[in-house]
Amino acid sequence: MSFICVDIGASHTRFTGDNGVIQRMPNNMVLLEENERVDLMPYAGNDDVETLFNALDVTIKKTDGESEFFPARALIGAMAERYSATNVRPSVMQNKHKQKVNYISTLVATAFYRVINKSDAMDQDIHMYIALPPVEVATAKDYVAKQLMGSYEVTFNKYMGGTTVKFKIASVSCREESFMAMVAFFFDKNGALKEEAKKYAKGNILSIDIGASTTDLAVVKDMRYLEKSGQTYKTGGNIAKDVIANEIRAMYGYDPTNEETEQVMAEGRLSMGNSFVEMTDSVNRAKKALAAQIMSNIQSYFRLVNIPIQTIRAIVVSGGGSMCSEYVDDVDNMRVKQVSKPTTDFIVEELKNICDTIDVVPFDGSPRDANITGLYIVASLDKIKRQRQAQVAANAQPAVQPTVQTQETVNVNTPVQPTMQAQA
Repeated sequence: MSFICVDIGASHTRFTGDNGVIQRMPNNMVLLEENERVDLMPYAGNDDVETLFNALDVTIKKTDGESEFFPARALIGAMAERYSATNVRPSVMQNKHKQKVNYISTLVATAFYRVINKSDAMDQDIHMYIALPPVEVATAKDYVAKQLMGSYEVTFNKYMGGTTVKFKIASVSCREESFMAMVAFFFDKNGALKEEAKKYAKGNILSIDIGASTTDLAVVKDMRYLEKSGQTYKTGGNIAKDVIANEIRAMYGYDPTNEETEQVMAEGRLSMGNSFVEMTDSVNRAKKALAAQIMSNIQSYFRLVNIPIQTIRAIVVSGGGSMCSEYVDDVDNMRVKQVSKPTTDFIVEELKNICDTIDVVPFDGSPRDANITGLYIVASLDKIKRQRQAQVAANAQPAVQPTVQTQETVNVNTPVQPTMQAQA
């Protein structure tokens, strides 16, 4: 009855399971031959999780049939960076379901979860939930399920002298990234409708999920996903980072790394020697450029799906690209200093030129975790549904339900339509 939820990002893969604790795994890799010699030894960590993070030399084998992507061996995260300057990451130039790096990341995250949670049921069947762009859910969900279902051995070659995790993926459910963000917007982790979201339960709501390299759009009508509305644009935080990189070149005369531009976007300041330079104006210009591009995409999107933008009551913005820029000032009593407003505010400014009566609502909580939280809610409700079906099949009395609460009005039909209606 176990499940795993996976949200594959450009820089990190977020994952969680039955316990609901969200964890992150780096998504940079060096792909190796299965028996290639690697003399690197992992750095010691302060706990099991950190030690495992530093020991991601992984071999994956599918044990019950052939696969397009396995067997495979990869160094991930710090091990990959130490081994080679050339690392593979998920690419915006190719669909997620076509990239080997994403399949490796998904299975390593599954094994990682089992190891760090010290699961006693290593051979237990697993139900997998994956967040994908809406168009890939519509066209490739069967392909993804075919590639991932089956039995695996995942070996962490340099963790605790070599640790092998065995498991079977019994089912694979692909869910729309932007819709999962809306599930998390409307529901808490127990499946109960949030009080602050009730006012948006009726009418059309647009979800904008801004990632590092793409932006997903989807319309929810009366808390039901409109299948025709899912769309992905190759516009994300990369647009803003390009603006930042160009300004750093102009002002300081060198090419910043991807990590440096990400730091500037996240904190609004650039590390220079033993100090920092605040870049508020540059970050604001970058976010304004990103907001303008997103609004251009939105206008094209509404023409494509034939939904008048004037019928949208609210826009809910999530994803790492939507966040404000801030840092903890260790000089000023560890206070959080906000350098730049969230991208949401810049979208509001752009939207005023089109329709100024639409609410723009930032995701409450961690915007980066919106999709994985939505997946967890869906997976938890499905788990309870499977338990009930098993009880009926066994002619057993209904058991007391665990932490996840259910609403009889929540519809878990494909693609999970928590019909997101109020409690009965």
